[in-house]
Amino acid sequence: DDVASAIAKQIEIKLGGPQPQSLSIARAISPEAYETYLKANYYLDQFDLQKSIDYYNQAIKLDPNYAPAYAHMARAYFFMAFFGTVSPEKGWGKVKEAATLAVEKDDRLPEGHGALGLAKLHYDWDFDGADREFKRALELNPNDADIRHDYAHYLMAMGRVSDSEVESKRAVELDPMGDALNSCLCWHSFAAHDYDQSVQLAEKFLKSQPDDSWELSILGWDYEQKRMPELAVAKFRRAVEVTKDTPFNSFYLAALGHAYAMAGNRPEAENILQTLSERGKKSYVSPFDLALVHAALGEKDEAFALLKKAIAERSTFLVYTKWEPRLDPLRSDPRFTQILKRIGLPTK
Repeated sequence: DDVASAIAKQIEIKLGGPQPQSLSIARAISPEAYETYLKANYYLDQFDLQKSIDYYNQAIKLDPNYAPAYAHMARAYFFMAFFGTVSPEKGWGKVKEAATLAVEKDDRLPEGHGALGLAKLHYDWDFDGADREFKRALELNPNDADIRHDYAHYLMAMGRVSDSEVESKRAVELDPMGDALNSCLCWHSFAAHDYDQSVQLAEKFLKSQPDDSWELSILGWDYEQKRMPELAVAKFRRAVEVTKDTPFNSFYLAALGHAYAMAGNRPEAENILQTLSERGKKSYVSPFDLALVHAALGEKDEAFALLKKAIAERSTFLVYTKWEPRLDPLRSDPRFTQILKRIGLPTK
């Protein structure tokens, strides 16, 4: 670690790049704990989130003071909360708990502050606090691609979609091989309503990973906004198919329901709503996702009732309400302004 840090420092000096303000605490860790931590990182990269969490917990039992294990476990819970595989209270509660412990163990660990920023943004709706945590993380390490990307989420939520595109592209420049960073690049173009650019980026990514469900979903959203609903339905059907045996399936099934509604296929959209309603008796289904389907069907009262429930639960995607085009059918209703106010987002 010392040799790597010294080399990196010299490279940064020669290239004139930004310097990390300070390094995280260097401390000894048992080989067994570190090996377990590396296994957890592997499963996180494979998106086997529960297995990664199990290994992070094992690493923490072996070394309760190893801050990176807490920070990376927070990231695994982030993906669970983001895609609604667990309730916001459970998912974001775990993110905040693990991130807080990471910062307590090592206040100079950028990943800990970044994870805390994600929880403050998506669940606490403490936007000033989220901004501080992300900026602190980037102050500690300006070259952390994941944190750059997470900060782009904050900018997107605040309606600063052009700035979010810049940060997202910067993250990819810092880590050109990061699949998650590349796959999310088109989402930031989608948020900026640059649908042609988003389609181009999504199709480019899908050439190498044709079954990436997140990328298929973003491409479907693009096609919806481009008034190409049949193409959107095809992309969402594929996303549902490739996630059929995973906890993420409900997220994509709801997106398919929205696409059917946009395509004028009310029976299929209502069938999906019924399926998700039944599924919600056994596992978590986001009311925000259901609200989008009802909005596309023109059922505003049902949509607002579900959005009210989503606010009570603090559903993840509510923070993107400011620009989310799938909510456009509801924007002219006075109730929509009240939703923005309750979240704490600007109403103009």
